Amino acid sequence: MPSATRNAPAGSLGQPGRAALLQLDPAQLPVALDGPLSVNRELMLVKVRADAATRGQVLDAVQLFRAKVVDVAPDAVTIEVTGNGDKLADFREVLEPFGIRELVQSGMVAIGRGSRSISERTPRPIAVPTAVRS
Repeated sequence: MPSATRNAPAGSLGQPGRAALLQLDPAQLPVALDGPLSVNRELMLVKVRADAATRGQVLDAVQLFRAKVVDVAPDAVTIEVTGNGDKLADFREVLEPFGIRELVQSGMVAIGRGSRSISERTPRPIAVPTAVRS
């Protein structure tokens, strides 16, 4: 479902979408957060081959990127890493030579900096993508 706020440009939502948004609690409406005014992160879980010969190198990469081992098997390690998209891409690149078996990644989550909560901020309109039907 596309994201929008109550201040979305006219005509960007169909009637069903507009009606659905008006039923949402204001705390559930998405708000655009500016980069320097917010803290944002993504999460990645990656399962990588790590036998006795390569496990030490994989664990060195985990320390270097301030990641965390969340599961260990005889021939694999599952790692949790959080950060911006560039950090996650760099970590993935470092692990690729060892053999990535599985990878899942969240989207970005964010919260405003400072003591004010998001409900105390004035929502800024965000663009709502329109679906292209083929």
